[in-house]
Amino acid sequence: SAVLQSKHIKSTADILQNTLNLSDAQIGKLKKSVPEIVIHRMYRTNLRSKINFLKEEVGLSTSDIRTIVMKQPVLLSYSTSVMERTLKRLRSRNYLGLSTEEIIKMVKSVP
Repeated sequence: SAVLQSKHIKSTADILQNTLNLSDAQIGKLKKSVPEIVIHRMYRTNLRSKINFLKEEVGLSTSDIRTIVMKQPVLLSYSTSVMERTLKRLRSRNYLGLSTEEIIKMVKSVP
């Protein structure tokens, strides 16, 4: 129902606003660019664990995550296990000879 869907959107938006300090305008931009991330319950279910993974395992700050999510919101659709495998692969191959910090800087600068 529309009321139930509205409740899902609101709670997902609340999580994003509370954990990443996103503004209403930024939430609106996410809804327009990748509506399924904000609307579907499956993305909301593990949203906090994904954000915690990015902070604890990758070493990103809230500001870093906010910047990356606004540029590449599809990141939130990836499971934690996919993120973990990707991070492990990047670290094990010393991707392009870059440090983790340099990889983060590169990802943040991509439009």
